[in-house]
Amino acid sequence: MRRCCGDQLQAPITTILQNGIYHTHWSDIIKQEVTDHLDHSNLNLDVEFIPPGMQPTTENLVILIWQRLVKALEHYPCQLHAIKLWETETIYAEYYGE
Repeated sequence: MRRCCGDQLQAPITTILQNGIYHTHWSDIIKQEVTDHLDHSNLNLDVEFIPPGMQPTTENLVILIWQRLVKALEHYPCQLHAIKLWETETIYAEYYGE
């Protein structure tokens, strides 16, 4: 069941709480901080959090994504452990912070 506030749907009333953050909140954070910026974008031109001149490699992106998510999670009682970004079925970058 979803609550409605004006014209916008809000998170379901019943959600799962894990490590201090609701699953629906985590999904929203990933969408707002990562997916909305990277999905269907020219990584060399369209993504404001990729510094000019930086190659958008999987290794660089996983660090930039980490930085965005850590900042977005500052007000939650949880901590990011790792990010794994897949490029292909066998190629990925994994990052555990600095």
